[in-house]
Amino acid sequence: MRRTNTLILDPTVEQERILRDKATNCAKLWNEATYHKRQAYMNYQPLDWECKDLYQKYSPLIDSSTTQQILRKTNESWRSFFTLKQLKREGRLPLNIEKVCMPGYWKRNGKYKLMMVLRNDCYSVKDGVMRLPKKLEVPIKGKPRWSGR
Repeated sequence: MRRTNTLILDPTVEQERILRDKATNCAKLWNEATYHKRQAYMNYQPLDWECKDLYQKYSPLIDSSTTQQILRKTNESWRSFFTLKQLKREGRLPLNIEKVCMPGYWKRNGKYKLMMVLRNDCYSVKDGVMRLPKKLEVPIKGKPRWSGR
C-alpha cells in the first residue's frame, strides 16, 4: 500500500530560500525528463528510461535519492500512459477516463509547481520538526497522517 504525507512547512527565510531552490530544481528535472520522453515518443524513437545524463546533472543540486525518486515517478507516469493507450485500443478503458493524455509538466500559470518527492528514509518528523538531507531542519504545521515506514 502506498501512503503519502503532505506537510505544510513553516520555514525561516533562509530555509525557505533553500527549499524553494530544491523544489524548483525538482520541477526542472521532472519537466526536462518529461520533455525528453515526449520528444522521443513523438519522433518514434525509443524512450530513455534511465536518464543518466539528467541524474548526473541534477543529483548535485538536489540530493541523489530525490533525483532517483523523481525519475522513477516520471517513468511510472509514462508507463501508466502506455497502459491506458493499450486499454483504449482494446476498448477496455475505464468509464471515468474520457481521454488519454501524455504526462504533463510541473507548471502552473507560467511558474514552476513547487513539489519535492522524498523517499521514506530521507526525512523524519519528530516534535513538529522535519529533518531533511544535508542537515536541514524545518518546523511543520499540523501532524503527519502516516507514521512508520
